[in-house]
Amino acid sequence: MTASISNIGRLVEILNSLNKFIKNYAIYIYVIDTNYRIIWANNYTRDKFHISRLSKKNTCHHLLWKFNRRCDDCPVGQVMGGKQVQRYVLQRSFTHASENVFIEIISMPVLDSRGDIEGLLLLGVDVTPLEKKQRELRQKEKLFLSIVD
Repeated sequence: MTASISNIGRLVEILNSLNKFIKNYAIYIYVIDTNYRIIWANNYTRDKFHISRLSKKNTCHHLLWKFNRRCDDCPVGQVMGGKQVQRYVLQRSFTHASENVFIEIISMPVLDSRGDIEGLLLLGVDVTPLEKKQRELRQKEKLFLSIVD
């Protein structure tokens, strides 16, 4: 008898086969299970977050954000609970100089045949230049309003 593969397992197989084609793109792609463990990450994500290897102990909040527990307002938890796609921007410092990087992430639930969540597929892009321009614009707007008033 053959064991049926889960949808999350199929997704990981597909991503493994695509990884050689997407390795040169600056996009974060990773898959987590319902215990918040990263079970797959593309090379770009591994390089940027300094992930040398994945194990069952590696949760997204520990590997990606260096937290020992899940955040109270965790957007990943919101997706797990609501089965809805979420789009959000996270701020992260990758360098010793603590320069902030802003990553826009889309989290999508992966459902099994019964409609229960097996895990999440997360896609992210660096939106730091856009965030910096928006901050500059807000500062200029604040300055302008202070002069006008």
